[in-house]
Amino acid sequence: MIGSIVKNVRWRVTAVATIVVIPLVALACAAPGGGGGGGVPPVPRPAPTSTIDRDVSFATNPVASPTIGFTMSCGGNALGQYPFSFGQSASVNVDAPSTIHDGDHFSVWVTPGDFGVPGSVNTQVGPKTINSVVNLILALPLSPHVEYVDAVMTSSIPTDLGYPQLQVVGGQLLYTLDGPMAGGTTITLPRVRIDLIAHGNPFDEIAYTMAFLKVTARASIVPPALTPVGVLCKPPAGTVLNDTFIVP
Repeated sequence: MIGSIVKNVRWRVTAVATIVVIPLVALACAAPGGGGGGGVPPVPRPAPTSTIDRDVSFATNPVASPTIGFTMSCGGNALGQYPFSFGQSASVNVDAPSTIHDGDHFSVWVTPGDFGVPGSVNTQVGPKTINSVVNLILALPLSPHVEYVDAVMTSSIPTDLGYPQLQVVGGQLLYTLDGPMAGGTTITLPRVRIDLIAHGNPFDEIAYTMAFLKVTARASIVPPALTPVGVLCKPPAGTVLNDTFIVP
């Protein structure tokens, strides 16, 4: 019965997904490289960037999961006079165990895709040049069926763009990068390992979702000055990147 439930859920997640975009960004998430066997090779642990950082023995490693594609709705309003909105395709990879027991310690790996910064954005009065993007915030809600333990970067860190930070605020894991990221360039955001403890009853679902992605664009709205323009992107309601079920 459990196997049937998990199989049906897997089909739903693979078929339903349509997800991340930033108005100025296409997140294309490649699945992490490496051989089989679940888990990832040991990597140097960067300086703690989370609100909690303690050693824990993790009982379950995730198996390789498919990359999920989706389209986000993005928009903003430059100077209160130049509204814009658009959809953009993207994808993200979340490796997580299919099943877990109440009280188990486990890890989830989130791999953001390449971040492509466009050189312009279309407004009602035509395209406006984007000089750079700053203050990226990616919000990942924490399921009510998990206890957050720690989160660390586990791959290349673009320190020339500002050191990425991880922190928990209001039940969400915030992944931030100061920038600046020049218009027309592409950067690779580090893979993140999130360490959790499961809490719940049999058949409770731990869903991995995305709340929003925000950036501030420095755009040439009224040349030659650069105007900061806030851009907010959200995935379609109900988008699930992956999930884990608590089993007896």
